[in-house]
Amino acid sequence: MRSIVHHTGAMVPFFAGRIEAMYRMFDPLLTDERGGKPMTKPVLDYFRMFYGDTSTFTAASIECACDFFGADHILFGTDAPFDAEGGRASIRESTRAIEKARLSAEDRRNIFNKNFERLFRLSAMAAARV
Repeated sequence: MRSIVHHTGAMVPFFAGRIEAMYRMFDPLLTDERGGKPMTKPVLDYFRMFYGDTSTFTAASIECACDFFGADHILFGTDAPFDAEGGRASIRESTRAIEKARLSAEDRRNIFNKNFERLFRLSAMAAARV
């Protein structure tokens, strides 16, 4: 199962260190609740399985999300149509933030469309129809 989370993963990328520290503190209690079964991976690895969208409108938040999730897990996204311009501002600001972020041209292409195509297997579907 794949999950897409809003707003570049909300506070998860920014608070990753805090999440890890709190998990270590509460791990014995959490393990007891799981019937003594430990998690099979470090806690942050589960969060890194998510895909985040870009509807935060800042280059810094997109860079932080790319550092945490990897640029291959960031998808172009907006809050459209939930803005004063019926979605146009959200699209414009998401685009501007990606363009301003310190990313390679390839990472930008992936975020704008290639990651989405991979996630939803759109390229393979399009090729199959030809």
